Amino acid sequence: MANSLVIFLYGLVFTSFYNVIGMRVPAGKSILYPPSTCTHCQYRLTFADLLPLISYILLRGRCRKCKKSIFPLYFIIFGENTPTSSLLSGG
Repeated sequence: MANSLVIFLYGLVFTSFYNVIGMRVPAGKSILYPPSTCTHCQYRLTFADLLPLISYILLRGRCRKCKKSIFPLYFIIFGENTPTSSLLSGG
């Protein structure tokens, strides 16, 4: 069971990184800098805000600072791609 959890967490990390690449590279932006921000208020996301799926659920799909809605596609992407990434990373 612990092994499955570790593999699932790896899946979350890889899915998060793929999402950054998919959003920034076509826009000609760096994948390393600047750090992730809210698309509405530009609030710099903290480590807790960057926990895929978990932070979305805990924050009820809203930015911690401005409280505006986070586009649900992010949640859907993680929900669909994390199992695939988990399998590819050894699950």
